[in-house]
Amino acid sequence: MKLFSIREPIWKTRSVGLNQRELYDEKIIFVDILYKNKEGKRIYPNRLTMESEKVRSYPTQIVKGVVLHIIPISDFELVV
Repeated sequence: MKLFSIREPIWKTRSVGLNQRELYDEKIIFVDILYKNKEGKRIYPNRLTMESEKVRSYPTQIVKGVVLHIIPISDFELVV
C-alpha cells in the first residue's frame, strides 16, 4: 500500500500526477487530495484508491525530470 498526498490537482484536466518510481512493489495505491477552497473545506474529502497495475496503464508526462502517470480523478474509486 502506498499513500500519495497531492497538494493540488491538475485543474485543466481534473487529474493527478503520480510518480512512476514510487509505484514499484505496490499492489494498491491511495491518494489524498489536500487542496482546500476559500471556505477551508477540501474539495475532494474522500481518500481515492486504484490498483497500481491500472495506474501504470495511464499515459506518462515528464515534469521537471520526473515521470508522472496522469490519471483523471473520476477514474479512481472512493474509499468510504
